[in-house]
Amino acid sequence: MPPVSDMPTPIIRHPKRSSAYWAHRVSVGVALSVLFLGIPHVHAAERATEVKEIFDLNKQIDAKSNLLEDIQRKIDQYRATIRREQGAARSLQQRLQVLDDRIAKQRLEIERAQTEGEQVALEIRATSLALVEARTTIDRRAGLLAGLLMELRAMDAQPQLHIVLASNSIGTYYAHRNQIAQLQGNLGRIIADVRVQREALEANERALEERNAELAALNERLRDEHTAFNEEQRAKEQLLDRTRNNEQRYQQLVEDLKAEVAAIDTEIVALENAVRTKLEKIDENFGALGRVAFSWPVPNRGITAYFHDPDYPYRHIFEHPAVDIRAGQGSTIVAPAPGYVAKTKDSGLGYSYVMLVHPGGFSTVYGHVSCFKVQEGTYVDRGDPIACVGGRPGTRGAGSLTSGAHLHFEIRLNGIPVNPLNYLL
Repeated sequence: MPPVSDMPTPIIRHPKRSSAYWAHRVSVGVALSVLFLGIPHVHAAERATEVKEIFDLNKQIDAKSNLLEDIQRKIDQYRATIRREQGAARSLQQRLQVLDDRIAKQRLEIERAQTEGEQVALEIRATSLALVEARTTIDRRAGLLAGLLMELRAMDAQPQLHIVLASNSIGTYYAHRNQIAQLQGNLGRIIADVRVQREALEANERALEERNAELAALNERLRDEHTAFNEEQRAKEQLLDRTRNNEQRYQQLVEDLKAEVAAIDTEIVALENAVRTKLEKIDENFGALGRVAFSWPVPNRGITAYFHDPDYPYRHIFEHPAVDIRAGQGSTIVAPAPGYVAKTKDSGLGYSYVMLVHPGGFSTVYGHVSCFKVQEGTYVDRGDPIACVGGRPGTRGAGSLTSGAHLHFEIRLNGIPVNPLNYLL
Protein backbone atom coordinates (compact mmCIF):
# COMPACT_ATOMS: atom_id res chain seq x y z
CA MET A 1 0.00 0.00 0.00
CA PRO A 2 1.41 3.48 -0.87
CA PRO A 3 1.89 6.01 1.93
CA VAL A 4 -1.39 7.45 3.12
CA SER A 5 -0.34 10.97 2.21
CA ASP A 6 0.03 9.80 -1.44
CA MET A 7 -3.32 7.97 -1.61
CA PRO A 8 -5.99 9.72 -3.71
CA THR A 9 -9.53 10.33 -2.50
CA PRO A 10 -11.54 7.25 -3.59
CA ILE A 11 -13.90 7.98 -6.49
CA ILE A 12 -16.10 5.14 -7.80
CA ARG A 13 -18.28 5.50 -10.90
CA HIS A 14 -21.77 3.94 -10.99
CA PRO A 15 -24.36 3.88 -13.76
CA LYS A 16 -27.96 5.06 -13.26
CA ARG A 17 -27.64 6.20 -9.65
CA SER A 18 -30.21 8.32 -7.83
CA SER A 19 -29.47 11.86 -6.61
CA ALA A 20 -29.51 10.50 -3.04
CA TYR A 21 -26.86 7.95 -4.02
CA TRP A 22 -24.59 10.67 -5.44
CA ALA A 23 -25.22 12.85 -2.38
CA HIS A 24 -23.88 9.95 -0.32
CA ARG A 25 -20.82 9.70 -2.59
CA VAL A 26 -20.14 13.42 -2.28
CA SER A 27 -20.45 13.31 1.49
CA VAL A 28 -18.01 10.41 1.72
CA GLY A 29 -15.64 12.14 -0.71
CA VAL A 30 -15.67 15.40 1.25
CA ALA A 31 -15.09 13.63 4.53
CA LEU A 32 -12.31 11.50 3.08
CA SER A 33 -10.59 14.59 1.71
CA VAL A 34 -10.24 15.86 5.27
CA LEU A 35 -8.21 12.76 6.05
CA PHE A 36 -5.56 13.94 3.60
CA LEU A 37 -5.08 17.51 4.88
CA GLY A 38 -1.57 16.66 6.03
CA ILE A 39 -2.10 17.41 9.73
CA PRO A 40 1.00 16.26 11.55
CA HIS A 41 -0.91 14.92 14.58
CA VAL A 42 -2.86 12.33 12.56
CA HIS A 43 -1.07 8.99 12.54
CA ALA A 44 -0.71 7.56 9.03
CA ALA A 45 -1.61 3.99 10.06
CA GLU A 46 -4.83 5.17 11.73
CA ARG A 47 -5.84 7.08 8.63
CA ALA A 48 -5.08 4.10 6.42
CA THR A 49 -7.36 1.87 8.51
CA GLU A 50 -10.19 4.40 8.36
CA VAL A 51 -9.89 4.83 4.61
CA LYS A 52 -9.78 1.06 4.06
CA GLU A 53 -12.96 0.55 6.08
CA ILE A 54 -14.78 3.17 4.00
CA PHE A 55 -13.50 1.56 0.79
CA ASP A 56 -14.73 -1.84 2.01
CA LEU A 57 -18.16 -0.37 2.74
CA ASN A 58 -18.26 1.17 -0.74
CA LYS A 59 -17.45 -2.23 -2.26
CA GLN A 60 -20.40 -3.73 -0.39
CA ILE A 61 -22.60 -0.85 -1.60
CA ASP A 62 -21.49 -1.58 -5.18
CA ALA A 63 -22.35 -5.26 -4.73
CA LYS A 64 -25.85 -4.29 -3.55
CA SER A 65 -26.22 -2.00 -6.58
CA ASN A 66 -25.31 -4.84 -8.95
CA LEU A 67 -27.72 -7.17 -7.14
CA LEU A 68 -30.51 -4.56 -7.44
CA GLU A 69 -29.93 -4.28 -11.18
CA ASP A 70 -30.20 -8.06 -11.49
CA ILE A 71 -33.40 -8.15 -9.41
CA GLN A 72 -34.92 -5.35 -11.48
CA ARG A 73 -34.17 -7.24 -14.71
CA LYS A 74 -35.99 -10.29 -13.35
CA ILE A 75 -38.95 -8.16 -12.21
CA ASP A 76 -39.19 -6.60 -15.68
CA GLN A 77 -39.10 -10.07 -17.26
CA TYR A 78 -41.93 -11.28 -15.02
CA ARG A 79 -43.91 -8.11 -15.72
CA ALA A 80 -43.64 -8.69 -19.47
CA THR A 81 -44.55 -12.37 -19.08
CA ILE A 82 -47.58 -11.57 -16.90
CA ARG A 83 -48.79 -8.99 -19.39
CA ARG A 84 -48.64 -11.57 -22.21
CA GLU A 85 -50.25 -14.28 -20.10
CA GLN A 86 -53.10 -12.06 -18.89
CA GLY A 87 -54.08 -11.32 -22.47
CA ALA A 88 -54.25 -15.03 -23.27
CA ALA A 89 -55.57 -16.35 -19.94
CA ARG A 90 -58.83 -18.00 -20.94
CA SER A 91 -58.65 -21.17 -18.89
CA LEU A 92 -58.33 -21.84 -15.19
CA GLN A 93 -54.85 -23.30 -15.57
CA GLN A 94 -53.70 -20.25 -17.54
CA ARG A 95 -55.12 -18.01 -14.83
CA LEU A 96 -53.35 -20.01 -12.13
CA GLN A 97 -50.09 -19.62 -14.06
CA VAL A 98 -50.60 -15.84 -14.06
CA LEU A 99 -51.12 -15.91 -10.31
CA ASP A 100 -48.00 -18.05 -9.80
CA ASP A 101 -45.95 -15.57 -11.82
CA ARG A 102 -47.42 -12.65 -9.86
CA ILE A 103 -46.44 -14.39 -6.61
CA ALA A 104 -42.90 -14.97 -7.94
CA LYS A 105 -42.69 -11.34 -9.01
CA GLN A 106 -43.85 -10.24 -5.56
CA ARG A 107 -41.07 -12.31 -3.96
CA LEU A 108 -38.62 -10.31 -6.07
CA GLU A 109 -40.28 -7.05 -5.01
CA ILE A 110 -39.63 -8.06 -1.39
CA GLU A 111 -36.02 -8.91 -2.20
CA ARG A 112 -35.57 -5.58 -3.97
CA ALA A 113 -37.00 -3.55 -1.05
CA GLN A 114 -34.86 -5.51 1.41
CA THR A 115 -31.70 -5.05 -0.68
CA GLU A 116 -32.35 -1.32 -1.08
CA GLY A 117 -32.70 -1.04 2.68
CA GLU A 118 -29.42 -2.89 3.21
CA GLN A 119 -27.70 -0.63 0.67
CA VAL A 120 -28.93 2.55 2.35
CA ALA A 121 -27.85 1.18 5.75
CA LEU A 122 -24.34 0.61 4.36
CA GLU A 123 -24.26 4.12 2.91
CA ILE A 124 -25.34 5.54 6.26
CA ARG A 125 -22.55 3.60 7.98
CA ALA A 126 -19.93 4.78 5.47
CA THR A 127 -21.04 8.39 5.68
CA SER A 128 -21.22 8.31 9.48
CA LEU A 129 -17.73 6.84 9.72
CA ALA A 130 -16.30 9.47 7.38
CA LEU A 131 -18.07 12.30 9.19
CA VAL A 132 -16.80 11.19 12.60
CA GLU A 133 -13.24 11.19 11.34
CA ALA A 134 -13.77 14.50 9.55
CA ARG A 135 -15.03 16.16 12.71
CA THR A 136 -12.02 14.82 14.63
CA THR A 137 -9.67 16.13 11.96
CA ILE A 138 -11.29 19.56 11.97
CA ASP A 139 -11.00 19.68 15.77
CA ARG A 140 -7.28 18.92 15.45
CA ARG A 141 -6.91 21.65 12.87
CA ALA A 142 -8.70 24.04 15.22
CA GLY A 143 -6.05 23.17 17.81
CA LEU A 144 -3.36 23.96 15.27
CA LEU A 145 -5.04 27.30 14.62
CA ALA A 146 -5.00 28.10 18.30
CA GLY A 147 -1.26 27.34 18.44
CA LEU A 148 -0.53 29.54 15.43
CA LEU A 149 -2.54 32.40 16.93
CA MET A 150 -0.63 32.16 20.22
CA GLU A 151 2.68 32.12 18.35
CA LEU A 152 1.73 35.16 16.26
CA ARG A 153 0.49 37.01 19.33
CA ALA A 154 3.78 36.35 21.11
CA MET A 155 5.88 37.46 18.12
CA ASP A 156 3.79 40.59 17.52
CA ALA A 157 3.99 41.52 21.22
CA GLN A 158 7.79 42.05 21.02
CA PRO A 159 8.81 45.71 20.45
CA GLN A 160 10.34 46.19 17.01
CA LEU A 161 13.43 48.02 18.40
CA HIS A 162 14.06 45.18 20.83
CA ILE A 163 13.90 42.68 17.95
CA VAL A 164 16.34 44.75 15.87
CA LEU A 165 18.81 45.16 18.74
CA ALA A 166 18.56 41.49 19.65
CA SER A 167 19.22 40.35 16.07
CA ASN A 168 22.77 39.47 15.00
CA SER A 169 22.21 41.25 11.71
CA ILE A 170 19.56 43.12 9.77
CA GLY A 171 19.09 39.92 7.74
CA THR A 172 18.08 38.07 10.86
CA TYR A 173 15.50 40.77 11.58
CA TYR A 174 13.96 40.48 8.10
CA ALA A 175 13.95 36.68 8.39
CA HIS A 176 11.94 37.13 11.57
CA ARG A 177 9.47 39.40 9.75
CA ASN A 178 9.19 36.89 6.88
CA GLN A 179 8.46 34.15 9.41
CA ILE A 180 5.57 36.22 10.80
CA ALA A 181 4.22 36.84 7.27
CA GLN A 182 4.45 33.11 6.50
CA LEU A 183 2.61 32.24 9.71
CA GLN A 184 -0.09 34.76 8.85
CA GLY A 185 -0.47 33.26 5.37
CA ASN A 186 -0.73 29.73 6.78
CA LEU A 187 -3.23 30.97 9.32
CA GLY A 188 -5.43 32.50 6.62
CA ARG A 189 -5.35 29.34 4.50
CA ILE A 190 -6.21 27.08 7.43
CA ILE A 191 -9.08 29.33 8.54
CA ALA A 192 -10.55 29.36 5.03
CA ASP A 193 -10.15 25.59 4.74
CA VAL A 194 -11.80 24.90 8.11
CA ARG A 195 -14.71 27.18 7.20
CA VAL A 196 -15.29 25.31 3.91
CA GLN A 197 -14.98 21.92 5.57
CA ARG A 198 -17.42 22.83 8.33
CA GLU A 199 -20.00 24.06 5.81
CA ALA A 200 -19.59 20.80 3.87
CA LEU A 201 -19.94 18.73 7.03
CA GLU A 202 -23.14 20.55 8.01
CA ALA A 203 -24.57 19.85 4.56
CA ASN A 204 -23.59 16.19 4.83
CA GLU A 205 -25.13 15.89 8.27
CA ARG A 206 -28.40 17.08 6.78
CA ALA A 207 -28.00 14.56 3.96
CA LEU A 208 -27.42 11.85 6.57
CA GLU A 209 -30.74 12.73 8.22
CA GLU A 210 -32.44 12.39 4.83
CA ARG A 211 -30.86 8.97 4.32
CA ASN A 212 -32.14 7.85 7.72
CA ALA A 213 -35.62 9.01 6.70
CA GLU A 214 -35.23 7.10 3.43
CA LEU A 215 -34.29 3.96 5.35
CA ALA A 216 -37.43 4.30 7.49
CA ALA A 217 -39.53 4.65 4.33
CA LEU A 218 -37.87 1.58 2.81
CA ASN A 219 -38.61 -0.45 5.93
CA GLU A 220 -42.26 0.59 5.66
CA ARG A 221 -42.30 -0.36 1.99
CA LEU A 222 -40.80 -3.74 2.84
CA ARG A 223 -43.71 -4.36 5.22
CA ASP A 224 -46.12 -3.36 2.44
CA GLU A 225 -44.45 -5.77 0.02
CA HIS A 226 -44.75 -8.62 2.52
CA THR A 227 -48.44 -7.79 2.93
CA ALA A 228 -48.92 -7.74 -0.85
CA PHE A 229 -47.18 -11.13 -1.14
CA ASN A 230 -49.49 -12.69 1.45
CA GLU A 231 -52.53 -11.23 -0.29
CA GLU A 232 -51.41 -12.54 -3.70
CA GLN A 233 -51.19 -15.99 -2.18
CA ARG A 234 -54.66 -15.62 -0.62
CA ALA A 235 -56.07 -14.57 -4.01
CA LYS A 236 -54.82 -17.84 -5.53
CA GLU A 237 -56.19 -19.87 -2.62
CA GLN A 238 -59.58 -18.16 -2.96
CA LEU A 239 -59.70 -18.89 -6.69
CA LEU A 240 -58.96 -22.56 -6.08
CA ASP A 241 -61.55 -22.66 -3.30
CA ARG A 242 -64.29 -21.05 -5.43
CA THR A 243 -63.63 -23.15 -8.53
CA ARG A 244 -62.52 -26.36 -6.78
CA ASN A 245 -59.96 -26.58 -9.58
CA ASN A 246 -62.81 -27.15 -12.05
CA GLU A 247 -62.69 -25.45 -15.46
CA GLN A 248 -66.46 -25.24 -15.85
CA ARG A 249 -66.82 -23.59 -12.44
CA TYR A 250 -64.07 -21.12 -13.38
CA GLN A 251 -65.75 -20.10 -16.64
CA GLN A 252 -69.03 -19.58 -14.82
CA LEU A 253 -67.24 -17.48 -12.20
CA VAL A 254 -65.72 -15.25 -14.91
CA GLU A 255 -69.11 -14.71 -16.52
CA ASP A 256 -70.70 -13.92 -13.14
CA LEU A 257 -67.97 -11.39 -12.36
CA LYS A 258 -68.33 -9.69 -15.75
CA ALA A 259 -72.06 -9.38 -15.17
CA GLU A 260 -71.45 -7.98 -11.67
CA VAL A 261 -69.04 -5.31 -12.98
CA ALA A 262 -71.43 -4.31 -15.75
CA ALA A 263 -74.32 -4.03 -13.30
CA ILE A 264 -72.30 -1.83 -10.92
CA ASP A 265 -71.26 0.47 -13.76
CA THR A 266 -74.85 0.77 -15.01
CA GLU A 267 -76.03 1.52 -11.47
CA ILE A 268 -73.42 4.27 -11.01
CA VAL A 269 -74.18 5.97 -14.33
CA ALA A 270 -77.96 5.92 -13.79
CA LEU A 271 -77.63 7.11 -10.21
CA GLU A 272 -75.36 9.98 -11.12
CA ASN A 273 -77.73 11.23 -13.82
CA ALA A 274 -80.68 11.13 -11.43
CA VAL A 275 -78.83 12.85 -8.58
CA ARG A 276 -77.33 15.55 -10.79
CA THR A 277 -80.73 16.36 -12.28
CA LYS A 278 -82.16 16.62 -8.77
CA LEU A 279 -79.32 18.88 -7.58
CA GLU A 280 -79.57 21.22 -10.56
CA LYS A 281 -83.28 21.69 -9.86
CA ILE A 282 -82.44 22.67 -6.30
CA ASP A 283 -79.44 24.84 -7.26
CA GLU A 284 -79.28 25.94 -10.90
CA ASN A 285 -75.63 26.94 -10.46
CA PHE A 286 -74.52 23.48 -9.25
CA GLY A 287 -73.67 22.22 -12.73
CA ALA A 288 -72.04 25.43 -13.96
CA LEU A 289 -69.15 25.87 -11.55
CA GLY A 290 -66.51 24.58 -13.97
CA ARG A 291 -63.54 22.32 -13.40
CA VAL A 292 -63.05 20.89 -9.91
CA ALA A 293 -59.62 20.42 -8.30
CA PHE A 294 -59.27 17.12 -6.41
CA SER A 295 -57.00 16.42 -3.45
CA TRP A 296 -55.78 12.91 -2.65
CA PRO A 297 -58.51 11.02 -0.74
CA VAL A 298 -55.81 9.05 1.12
CA PRO A 299 -52.08 9.82 1.46
CA ASN A 300 -50.20 8.89 -1.69
CA ARG A 301 -48.11 5.89 -0.58
CA GLY A 302 -47.93 4.57 -4.12
CA ILE A 303 -50.16 3.41 -6.96
CA THR A 304 -50.69 -0.35 -7.15
CA ALA A 305 -52.79 -0.25 -10.36
CA TYR A 306 -53.16 2.58 -12.87
CA PHE A 307 -56.06 3.72 -15.03
CA HIS A 308 -56.50 1.13 -17.85
CA ASP A 309 -53.40 -0.58 -16.50
CA PRO A 310 -52.14 -3.34 -18.84
CA ASP A 311 -50.79 -5.14 -15.76
CA TYR A 312 -54.12 -5.08 -13.91
CA PRO A 313 -54.71 -8.62 -12.58
CA TYR A 314 -58.41 -8.68 -13.54
CA ARG A 315 -58.07 -7.17 -16.99
CA HIS A 316 -59.47 -10.40 -18.46
CA ILE A 317 -62.76 -9.38 -16.81
CA PHE A 318 -62.86 -5.58 -17.23
CA GLU A 319 -60.72 -2.53 -18.06
CA HIS A 320 -59.60 -0.85 -14.85
CA PRO A 321 -61.47 2.51 -14.65
CA ALA A 322 -59.58 3.88 -11.64
CA VAL A 323 -56.30 4.15 -9.80
CA ASP A 324 -55.68 1.82 -6.87
CA ILE A 325 -53.88 3.73 -4.12
CA ARG A 326 -51.88 1.79 -1.53
CA ALA A 327 -53.52 2.24 1.89
CA GLY A 328 -53.90 0.28 5.09
CA GLN A 329 -57.05 -1.68 5.82
CA GLY A 330 -59.41 0.49 7.86
CA SER A 331 -57.61 3.80 7.25
CA THR A 332 -59.75 6.88 6.64
CA ILE A 333 -60.84 8.11 3.21
CA VAL A 334 -61.63 11.83 2.96
CA ALA A 335 -63.58 13.82 0.38
CA PRO A 336 -61.13 15.20 -2.22
CA ALA A 337 -63.47 18.09 -3.08
CA PRO A 338 -66.83 19.48 -1.95
CA GLY A 339 -69.73 17.33 -3.11
CA TYR A 340 -73.00 15.56 -2.49
CA VAL A 341 -73.17 11.98 -1.14
CA ALA A 342 -75.13 10.23 -3.88
CA LYS A 343 -74.65 6.62 -2.72
CA THR A 344 -73.30 4.53 0.13
CA LYS A 345 -73.62 0.98 -1.19
CA ASP A 346 -73.15 -1.63 1.54
CA SER A 347 -72.91 -5.07 -0.05
CA GLY A 348 -71.75 -7.01 2.99
CA LEU A 349 -68.81 -9.11 1.83
CA GLY A 350 -69.52 -8.00 -1.75
CA TYR A 351 -68.27 -4.84 -3.48
CA SER A 352 -69.18 -1.79 -1.37
CA TYR A 353 -68.63 1.78 -2.51
CA VAL A 354 -69.33 5.46 -1.89
CA MET A 355 -70.18 7.88 -4.71
CA LEU A 356 -69.95 11.67 -4.52
CA VAL A 357 -71.37 14.04 -7.12
CA HIS A 358 -69.40 17.27 -7.67
CA PRO A 359 -70.05 20.42 -9.69
CA GLY A 360 -68.85 20.70 -13.28
CA GLY A 361 -70.03 17.27 -14.40
CA PHE A 362 -67.65 15.37 -12.08
CA SER A 363 -68.33 12.46 -9.77
CA THR A 364 -66.02 10.24 -7.72
CA VAL A 365 -66.31 6.60 -6.65
CA TYR A 366 -64.47 4.95 -3.73
CA GLY A 367 -64.46 1.17 -3.99
CA HIS A 368 -63.91 -1.80 -1.64
CA VAL A 369 -64.77 0.35 1.40
CA SER A 370 -65.02 -1.44 4.74
CA CYS A 371 -67.07 1.19 6.63
CA PHE A 372 -69.06 4.37 6.01
CA LYS A 373 -68.62 7.74 7.72
CA VAL A 374 -71.32 9.69 5.80
CA GLN A 375 -74.99 9.30 4.96
CA GLU A 376 -76.66 9.51 1.58
CA GLY A 377 -78.23 12.85 0.75
CA THR A 378 -75.73 14.98 2.70
CA TYR A 379 -73.08 17.45 1.58
CA VAL A 380 -69.37 17.11 2.38
CA ASP A 381 -66.48 19.55 2.23
CA ARG A 382 -62.95 18.83 1.12
CA GLY A 383 -61.20 16.77 3.80
CA ASP A 384 -64.34 15.42 5.49
CA PRO A 385 -64.11 11.69 6.38
CA ILE A 386 -66.39 9.63 4.15
CA ALA A 387 -65.39 5.95 4.48
CA CYS A 388 -62.76 3.38 5.51
CA VAL A 389 -60.27 1.64 3.23
CA GLY A 390 -60.95 -2.03 2.56
CA GLY A 391 -59.97 -4.54 -0.10
CA ARG A 392 -58.46 -7.31 1.97
CA PRO A 393 -59.94 -10.53 0.49
CA GLY A 394 -62.81 -11.96 2.50
CA THR A 395 -63.48 -8.76 4.48
CA ARG A 396 -66.50 -6.48 4.50
CA GLY A 397 -66.91 -4.51 1.28
CA ALA A 398 -63.97 -6.13 -0.53
CA GLY A 399 -65.90 -8.09 -3.13
CA SER A 400 -64.32 -10.67 -5.43
CA LEU A 401 -62.02 -8.55 -7.60
CA THR A 402 -59.34 -7.59 -5.13
CA SER A 403 -56.09 -9.07 -3.89
CA GLY A 404 -55.28 -6.70 -1.01
CA ALA A 405 -56.06 -3.57 0.98
CA HIS A 406 -56.18 -0.40 -1.16
CA LEU A 407 -58.48 2.40 -2.28
CA HIS A 408 -60.10 1.97 -5.69
CA PHE A 409 -60.56 5.63 -6.72
CA GLU A 410 -62.52 6.69 -9.79
CA ILE A 411 -63.10 10.15 -11.23
CA ARG A 412 -65.91 10.35 -13.79
CA LEU A 413 -66.70 13.24 -16.11
CA ASN A 414 -70.25 13.25 -17.43
CA GLY A 415 -70.50 9.63 -16.29
CA ILE A 416 -67.40 8.43 -18.15
CA PRO A 417 -64.32 7.29 -16.18
CA VAL A 418 -61.24 9.48 -16.73
CA ASN A 419 -57.68 9.11 -15.48
CA PRO A 420 -57.66 10.46 -11.89
CA LEU A 421 -53.97 11.35 -12.12
CA ASN A 422 -54.90 14.08 -14.64
CA TYR A 423 -57.10 15.78 -12.04
CA LEU A 424 -55.46 15.19 -8.66
CA LEU A 425 -53.53 18.07 -7.11
